Amino acid sequence: MAQEIEDRLIQAIQKQVEKVNYYCSAEYILPDLAVHEIRKSFKRIRALLEFYPESLSEVLNDYSKQIKSLAKFLSPARESSVNVQLIDKLNTATGLISQQKYEEVKKLLIQENKKRINELYADKKIFREIKSFVYDIEARLYGMLFHPSVNIDVLKQITISYKKGCRLYSELEKGYNANLYHDLRKVMKALGYQLDFAKVDQPKYLKLKSNALRKITEQLGEDHDWYIFKNEIKKDIYNLERSDARLFDKQILLIHEPELQKLLPRLKKFFEETPDSFEEKVRSSYNPPV
Repeated sequence: MAQEIEDRLIQAIQKQVEKVNYYCSAEYILPDLAVHEIRKSFKRIRALLEFYPESLSEVLNDYSKQIKSLAKFLSPARESSVNVQLIDKLNTATGLISQQKYEEVKKLLIQENKKRINELYADKKIFREIKSFVYDIEARLYGMLFHPSVNIDVLKQITISYKKGCRLYSELEKGYNANLYHDLRKVMKALGYQLDFAKVDQPKYLKLKSNALRKITEQLGEDHDWYIFKNEIKKDIYNLERSDARLFDKQILLIHEPELQKLLPRLKKFFEETPDSFEEKVRSSYNPPV
């Protein structure tokens, strides 16, 4: 059974690596979508690599750092795409912003998105680097992961990720901090990907956790998106007067605050078990098919 899980983990990583390779080369996919899918697969690969034991930590940490570095080049393009979506959401929310100002800012956000995408696709350097990295994974990493001496403990890593989330959640009581919420989101995203992998074998308890986590990570993602948006439109290129900037802040708050009020009870319920209690429930209820 252990070997079956290890084989399935390799296959899950291979699937994401193949997706990265595909979206780097796809000719008839919208650039915004390609960038988004590559970043998603990168995050999932990093989360899955965490299942492997400490004996491989030095090698896997290096791969994880490379993924993080490559993804950073893609972030501005993805963020600029989301900003265009958010300006539409703002405009339909409360109507505090004049239609003229909305159109002006939206036009500039679209221009910024096109600029970011063009920068990525003009010389294709980043995509060559990603494909080279993918080749390295296929040529070197798989051999290490397939080694007979490598044993994984899926439940141990899920518990570790849960503990990380608990620690960050406990910090939220000190007040709102966008960076802290973003750190929590990254940990919970990884936990979500790990639960997605485990849920083929997992009992009802972890399925419920996985479903709850999906909504939480979505809300944490929106929180970070608004943070990026607020900082973006403060740049000089958007020509906002101080009064306009205040209106944007007010309208964002009108959307953001109610979402936070929904998020906090969900987080509280998700982390109602202590890490020890969570681990005990997971291990006592986990019953993979024979």
